[in-house]
Amino acid sequence: MKNIIQNKSKDLQNEIDNYLKCITDSSLLFFEGAREAYRGDYDDAENRYRDISELERRADEHLKAIQYKLYAYNIAPDSRADIFELLDGLDDIVDRAKKNIFQICVEKPVIPDCMKDDFIAITAASVDAVDILIQGVRSFFEDVNSLEGYIKNVYLYEKKADALEEKIKRSIFQSTVVEELARKFQLRYYVEKIAMLSDLAENLAKKMLMYKIKRII
Repeated sequence: MKNIIQNKSKDLQNEIDNYLKCITDSSLLFFEGAREAYRGDYDDAENRYRDISELERRADEHLKAIQYKLYAYNIAPDSRADIFELLDGLDDIVDRAKKNIFQICVEKPVIPDCMKDDFIAITAASVDAVDILIQGVRSFFEDVNSLEGYIKNVYLYEKKADALEEKIKRSIFQSTVVEELARKFQLRYYVEKIAMLSDLAENLAKKMLMYKIKRII
């Protein structure tokens, strides 16, 4: 994290590292929990929900510590605001992942066998977008010159998730396997919420690019 917080407290660097690890672990747990739920293993999915909830709690603690240290170690005000806005935005990803798993565990949607692979694929694409975003955030602190490559890959995974979202929605509403309209709406809802993770990742990637431009000017 040499470019922005060079020569600052090692404690701040560690807090940011630990915070980013919480985000990464949450997205991976979301993928595992969602995949288990698609297969009907709701008890295992409930365990993932509890794990994500704990990670969210720890992430909040790290974020509060980061906010304090950004002031305590005299980070430049503009950089301080950008860092906190970026890291705070990552908290929305954990929150969305937790809500998705909670809603799946409560409602227990039955995914048709013919659609399970696509549901797993869109979940994987969204999680990949988040994982690449986290790598980009680390690059933002350590080597900002490599940032654009990560941002480009976030965009690619977001587009992949969008394409899968459209494909699955068409399958839902054209399928004779899912007959009840209420069930069609339920499945559509989950597809949109899963794809939302990649949308959040894309929005933060765009913000990082703006932060980089500000630092160059």
